[in-house]
Amino acid sequence: MDKHELESKGLTLESAFIESDPTKALVLVYRIDLTGSWLKALSPVVKFSKREHAIPNPKAECIQLATPRYYREYEEREGNQGLRDEEEATWKRKGKGSNFSWQMTLANNDLWIFCTSVQPKTDWELRKIQKAFGYDYATTIANPSEFAKELGATFAAYSEWSDVSLYFLDKLLWQSLSPEAFDKAVAVYHGPVVYHRNPAKVIEAFPEKRRAAVMPFVKRDQFSTQIEYRFIVSIGGKPKKSTFRLPISTGLRSLTKFDT
Repeated sequence: MDKHELESKGLTLESAFIESDPTKALVLVYRIDLTGSWLKALSPVVKFSKREHAIPNPKAECIQLATPRYYREYEEREGNQGLRDEEEATWKRKGKGSNFSWQMTLANNDLWIFCTSVQPKTDWELRKIQKAFGYDYATTIANPSEFAKELGATFAAYSEWSDVSLYFLDKLLWQSLSPEAFDKAVAVYHGPVVYHRNPAKVIEAFPEKRRAAVMPFVKRDQFSTQIEYRFIVSIGGKPKKSTFRLPISTGLRSLTKFDT
């Protein structure tokens, strides 16, 4: 398949490679650019967490990724506000007939999210976001593109088909592949979140076949203070569990450092 068939407005195939350990997996890494500017995407990002879960901490064993449903149903507690979003990765599609109107909410649940933030310009802004989430440490990821590649490779090594429920068409696809091809495919999408009063307006500006990928990168403007940068991972199908604990590989750890 030609590279351009895998791309479209706002979505660029950044890298593609085969991860062969322990099984052969195709890893595709996409950059998401919904604004037309890569200023934010080229900046370092930070991951806020408790010290015991910070990636550079040699005692930390895993990072946690979560499904959109996890954030839609998240039960917020004092000191940990702003994680719940009942419209996470959804698209409120509206239409009109001759004498009626309709609205349908579509949700993308076939993925896991790893949340970070675009590195704030000042220490004051960084501490403000850190405090809002109730975390005491910030981990810097200087190169989001390299981190996305390593995230895909690590996910290929530790994910299993048993982690998802495959849809009928997914099953047909894998049955049609030859044993010489690959055992599974991992798709990673990364980029800054766009905040808008009307998220549907942003989503509908993109080709219909790409809207499922765009949805997790568009949030209502009430969340704009989070200046979020996301890494999305999918192996096809619907995750059976709302969270995925991914072992921290040597490669992932090497791409991070403590900010504080």
